[in-house]
Amino acid sequence: MARPLLGAIPRAVVDGTVQPKDAAMPTNASTSNPSTQRPAPDRDAVQAPNAAPMNPGDEAPAGTPGTGENICPACHGSGRIRGAACATCGGSGRIVAGIGGA
Repeated sequence: MARPLLGAIPRAVVDGTVQPKDAAMPTNASTSNPSTQRPAPDRDAVQAPNAAPMNPGDEAPAGTPGTGENICPACHGSGRIRGAACATCGGSGRIVAGIGGA
């Protein structure tokens, strides 16, 4: 069995003629033209329909793997700043934060 040469160009037979493999691959207009592709949905904006609304201090929706509740750093868990509801935690005194670190 012959071994392929280093740097050899992969070839394919299409309609009885030998062509470079890239030329033999059919193209799909919807995937080869970036202007016709739909943008990927924003993963951070996706939220389960029954999930509690996120507060400004939350790093992820509640229940997201790799996250947990933490005390709000702005109001230190009281839920209030100068008599008003804390804007960071929404007055709950807790935020959803990532755990661990990498």
